[in-house]
Amino acid sequence: MKNNQARFFKAGIIQPVMVDEQKKLYIHFLLSSHIALKNGFLLLLLLITQFSVGQKILFDATRAQTAGNADWVVDADVRNLNTSWPMSLGGTESNPQRIPTPAQSGITSSTPETYWDGGLSQWAIEMVKYNPNYTIETLPFGARITYGDATNEQDLSNYKTFITCEPNSMYTTNEKISIMKFVKNGGGLFLVADHTVADRNIDGDDAVGIINDFLKNTPGYENVLGITVDSTNVSEIPSTNAAPLPISDPFLHGPMGNVTSFSFNNGGTFTINKSNNPTAKAIFYQNGYSNTGTSNIMMACAAYGKGRVVVLGDSSPAEDGTGDPNDKLYIGWAKYDNGKLIGNATIWLMNEASGSASGITKIYNIQGQTADSPYKGQAGIKTTGIVTLAMSDRYFLQNGKGSWNGLYVYAPSNSVKVGDSIVVTGSITEYYNLTEMLTITQTDIISPGNTLPEPVVLASTGSVSSEEYESVLVKVQNAPCINIDSPSGSYEWLLNDGSGTCVIDNLKYQYSPLLNSKYTVTGVVYYTYNNYKVEPRDINDISPTLTTEIVPVNQKEPLTITLNADHSRLFLLNMPNDVSDISIMDLNAKIIMKSTNRQESINISNLSKGTYIVRIKSTSKVDTFKFIR
Repeated sequence: MKNNQARFFKAGIIQPVMVDEQKKLYIHFLLSSHIALKNGFLLLLLLITQFSVGQKILFDATRAQTAGNADWVVDADVRNLNTSWPMSLGGTESNPQRIPTPAQSGITSSTPETYWDGGLSQWAIEMVKYNPNYTIETLPFGARITYGDATNEQDLSNYKTFITCEPNSMYTTNEKISIMKFVKNGGGLFLVADHTVADRNIDGDDAVGIINDFLKNTPGYENVLGITVDSTNVSEIPSTNAAPLPISDPFLHGPMGNVTSFSFNNGGTFTINKSNNPTAKAIFYQNGYSNTGTSNIMMACAAYGKGRVVVLGDSSPAEDGTGDPNDKLYIGWAKYDNGKLIGNATIWLMNEASGSASGITKIYNIQGQTADSPYKGQAGIKTTGIVTLAMSDRYFLQNGKGSWNGLYVYAPSNSVKVGDSIVVTGSITEYYNLTEMLTITQTDIISPGNTLPEPVVLASTGSVSSEEYESVLVKVQNAPCINIDSPSGSYEWLLNDGSGTCVIDNLKYQYSPLLNSKYTVTGVVYYTYNNYKVEPRDINDISPTLTTEIVPVNQKEPLTITLNADHSRLFLLNMPNDVSDISIMDLNAKIIMKSTNRQESINISNLSKGTYIVRIKSTSKVDTFKFIR
């Protein structure tokens, strides 16, 4: 068997139950005070109360984030907010609702940022594209900021990351404490400031003062993050002065891409103090300053307790240019590497914090954008992702969409299934040039049945032979089959659209194609025997390209098919005279009925109910049609 080494697998399984109700993932637990002993077993009586699932991102809109020319929200269906503090209805500013519309389930890899209507819509949409299991919500006008309050449906304990972009009015003491508790207990916090004296709602406070008040003056949490905002107003268009971070750094070399430039249009900077928090770290600096210093920092991060914090000094790189038509908005996200850096930072916040070797290492960083993983030979590497293909002794894991985000895991006695979101710990090796995790020491199933990452649609069949797609879910479209068994006896088949050969393998599923027919195939890319091969998982991953056109010289009308009322007879209309073969096949391309005579109708009453393909061969071409019996 291919790559079938004897290896050790140890699984520690955790399977929380989940309920998906209008994008709200809640489970309610209450441990009864009664513990009964019966037949030697302890019976714990559990009733439902509340538990949160960490795949949700909450954008704050309670602090006049739409005042003036700001529109720092994901989506607003109405614009009736007066942002003078305290805020009220009766104005003209964006008033975002909790759940953006249309539903985020409609987002695909090609969805534009205008799908939602707010200045931060692209930020939110790109996060959904990266991971469809990230759920986007807004904390709207009038909502409460709490932590651990079971009466508040939008309590921070129900979210993984809280984003506040340029707040324009002060948080209360209780709100500040709630946010700090959220971070300490594992939450991710993204704070976006602006330049000094940017008081958009004219209440005497700007984002610099508001965020500094949170960082410095929260009772019991004073200066615990080791970061403060400077009263500055700087522009860098762009800065190329990144901190000298390693190739494994999730900010500069994260799953949204590599970052080399980052821009500010009138923003503020930060100073870090490692004596207050040793984990405080600069990511990007102003041009002309030391990229190892503690000031003139454009973006920084820190860990605190079980959580993480990112601070950004300007709202402009997050801005997408559309939203409230009454505001003067600019494009920031799509310029330079702004979106990549903010996206990488958000994804970092969505993962578990740890400063030790037991922390999460992104698959993107394990792959390292090189042939050999920078983690080659290292044990105790923990990573996370969604299972895209599973077998009894191995599986493929992917964390987000796109290149470099897949990993092959060899795990005898494997128990994970496709759609499982897992955290797995093991060793990294290069097995005959395949980056692989093996010697598994722990596997935690976080949740089952998750939406899989969208496959990368390859530009051509030759594109598959690239290191970046190793172990990634891909799709090859409308490519002709040039060989149905190569090498002979392997049952591998070849597609080639003229750009290079794509091998369709049978590691998980074997299919019998038709020579010269065109196919669209989805599968995981597996590197084995010096070849990149696409591994379909079942019949749903293989679609014959059905043609309805025929062009013999004497034929005026196209060849078509139809059925009678009870689907017992198939009619072939406008048949050319040179038909030499009519075959009816099931979806596995197995021939059920065959005729070498030209017929204009076929009795199919003996076929079982189901979907079939009829193939009609003539001198000029081969036509295929799908029909339902």
